[in-house]
Amino acid sequence: MIIALLLLAQRGSGQGLNRLLSQSFVFVNPTPLIDIHDGCSYRGGMEGRVISLFALCFEAGGYFYRQPGSQNSYHAKTDIKGYQLRPSVKYYPKGDGCGEYLQVEYKYKWQEFSYVDSINLRNGTTPVFEKKYHISRHVACINVKYGKTSVRGRFIFDKYIGGGITTVHALDNLSPDEEAGILKGEGHGDVLAQGGARNWYGPSLSFGIKIGYLFKKTKCCGSLITPEKPAIEQAKAAKPHVR
Repeated sequence: MIIALLLLAQRGSGQGLNRLLSQSFVFVNPTPLIDIHDGCSYRGGMEGRVISLFALCFEAGGYFYRQPGSQNSYHAKTDIKGYQLRPSVKYYPKGDGCGEYLQVEYKYKWQEFSYVDSINLRNGTTPVFEKKYHISRHVACINVKYGKTSVRGRFIFDKYIGGGITTVHALDNLSPDEEAGILKGEGHGDVLAQGGARNWYGPSLSFGIKIGYLFKKTKCCGSLITPEKPAIEQAKAAKPHVR
């Protein structure tokens, strides 16, 4: 991401690099810190204007190995590990970089975690027992988002909502008999399928906020975010024209 932006900085000229930095920022996304369904995670990234109304954005993150409350909850995911990558393109219709935008995003996520469930083999000889087992998931998703950004000094605040299509492939290490014997009323049988594998696709919903920090202090003016003028240039602009 950074290399691509630098290559577009008008062949590395000082003016081009200055312009690039004035239209680029790093950000953190606090929303996944409270994702109790998929597991609390951390994400951050970078965005930079490349041409006219378009910007490139790259977001990445991982999962906290110990989840809040996992020590006291029988049904919580444990031993979580994994990562996610989110490259995207943003389109700012007004071109000022601090307003409404449309975003097309590709998300890839790999996650591995453990569950503990009660299993009844129903063979007449084996009593109900508990077993800790592992699940690995690969998730791919295409999202279209609508958002709005605002600039305060060097800080950018971004709120968004969107939806798309998600595909999931999951695999566990249970035998077919063990999987069929999961007591679904108290465990996680709904996330599995026969043979330990599951292929699923369906709609997805995403929403949240991001907080960014600009490399250079900017202001919205006209069709682009441009650096604030130096004091000398401001003085020249303010000086009345004498004929």
